[in-house]
Amino acid sequence: AGMPQSMIFGYGDTLIPNDVHILAGYLQDQYRVNTKLTINAGLRFDLEAYKRVFEHDPRTDRNNFGPRLGVAYAFSPHTAVHAAGGVFYGQIFGSLLQNNRQAQARRQYTVDGAAARALWLKYGNNMDGRANRPSEEELKATPGVGPIDLAPGVASPDLDSPYSYQGSVGVQHQFAENFAVKASYLYVGSRHEGVGRDTNYTAPLFFEEGQAMPNGLVAPPGGGYFYDRSKRIDLTYNRINIYEPRGYSDYHGLALTLQRRFSRSFGFDVAYTASVAKGNGEQFGGTAIPDDIDFDYGYAANHTPHRFVANGVWDMALGASPLLRDWQLSGIFVYQSGRTATVTYNTPNNCFGLIGCQIRPPQYLERGAFFNDGSKTVDLRISRSFRLGGERRLHFSADVFNIFNWEQFAVQTGYGTYPWRVNADGSIPAKPDFSVPGPGSTFGERTRVINQVRQAQLGVRFSF
Repeated sequence: AGMPQSMIFGYGDTLIPNDVHILAGYLQDQYRVNTKLTINAGLRFDLEAYKRVFEHDPRTDRNNFGPRLGVAYAFSPHTAVHAAGGVFYGQIFGSLLQNNRQAQARRQYTVDGAAARALWLKYGNNMDGRANRPSEEELKATPGVGPIDLAPGVASPDLDSPYSYQGSVGVQHQFAENFAVKASYLYVGSRHEGVGRDTNYTAPLFFEEGQAMPNGLVAPPGGGYFYDRSKRIDLTYNRINIYEPRGYSDYHGLALTLQRRFSRSFGFDVAYTASVAKGNGEQFGGTAIPDDIDFDYGYAANHTPHRFVANGVWDMALGASPLLRDWQLSGIFVYQSGRTATVTYNTPNNCFGLIGCQIRPPQYLERGAFFNDGSKTVDLRISRSFRLGGERRLHFSADVFNIFNWEQFAVQTGYGTYPWRVNADGSIPAKPDFSVPGPGSTFGERTRVINQVRQAQLGVRFSF
C-alpha cells in the first residue's frame, strides 16, 4: 500500500578516524656450532599504536615480544632433524576497530509498524537524511521506537593483540640418488581471539528439559539457561556486544612427504597430512550462549582430518623432430576431507523467543560435529616452448582444472522441527525421539554444487 513496515534512522558522525600505527623490529642470529649442528635464534617486537578517540578504543599494545628458536642437526649426510618454535603476534581485526568506533560515534534506531507509518505520513517519501527527517529527540519521543542498537559492538578494555604459539619437529632422510622422505609434527595454538558477548541482559532463567516456559513453549532437550530478550539492563540500548579476548584454538598436524627431485626429465612430490583443529574461537559475531563460550568449543571451520596431494612434472622427449621436442606435461591431484558443520533443530519463535539458545541433537552436540562430503580434483597442464634464438622463448600452454568434473555438494544440516508448544489444555506434549530428524527435516540432503566445475584456459608467454 506504499507504506513502510520498518525504517532505520541513524545519527552521529559520518567521518570516523581509523588510524593504526604499526612498528616492528626483528633481531636474528645464526650460530653454526659445528658441521652437524646449526642454531637460529631471533626476537621480534611488534607495537600497535591506536589513535584513541573514543572511550572504548584499544590501548597501545607495548608488550608483544615474540622469541623464535630453530635447531637443525645432521646425523649423517643423508639424515637430518629439525625443530623450531616461537610466539607470533597478529593484529586486532580491522573491521572490529571500525565497528567499535562506529558504535561509539553513531546511533541507530529501528522503527517498526505504526511508528514507521506515522513518521512516513508526516515527512512524506522524500526523506533525504538531512533537513527533511525527524530529529533524534523527536524520534526518541515517538511511541514504538526501539532502543539504540549497538550490534556492531565495542571493544573490551583488556582487548589486545591476538597471538599464537607455533612449533614443529621433523626428520628428513635422503635415499637413492634423487629421493627423500620427510615426517613432521606441527602445532599452532591461537590465543586471545576476539569473541563477542551481549552484556545487556539481566540474570538468565533456567528451565529443565520438558518444563513449560512463560512463552507457552516447552524447554528443549537438555534444558539450560536462557535470556529474556525483553529484559535489558539498560533499556536505552538493544544489544551491547563487547568483544573480549576469550577465544582460543589448537591445531595438531602430522605431515608425511615423499619427493623425487627433478632429474632425467621427471620429478614429483607426494604429501599426506593428518590433522585436527579445535577451539572456541571463530565466534566473532558472538557465541550461542553469551556467558558460556565453551558451549561453542568444537571442530574449527577449517578442520581437515585428511589431505592428500600429489604433483609431478615431465619433460617429454617425444623425438628429435622440432615438432616433437620441448613438450612438458604437469599435473596435481588433491583429495581432502569435507569441512565441518554444526547441526541444529529448527526451533520455534526465533529459538523460543529467548537468547542464549542453540539446540543441537545429542549425537551432534559438539559444534562442528557433522562432516560434509570430501572433495577431490585433478588439474593438468600441457605446454610447448619454441626457441627463437639466444635466450628468447615462446611458450604456449593449455590448462584444465578439475578435468574429471568431480562434484562436491552442499549438505543440509537442519534437524527438523518438533512440537515444542504446550498443549491447549496446559499439558506437556510427549517427548519426541530426538535421535532421528524431526518433521520437515532436510538433514543429509545434497542440494547444490559448491566446488569449481571444470574450466580450461589457454596461455601464451614470451620470455627474453
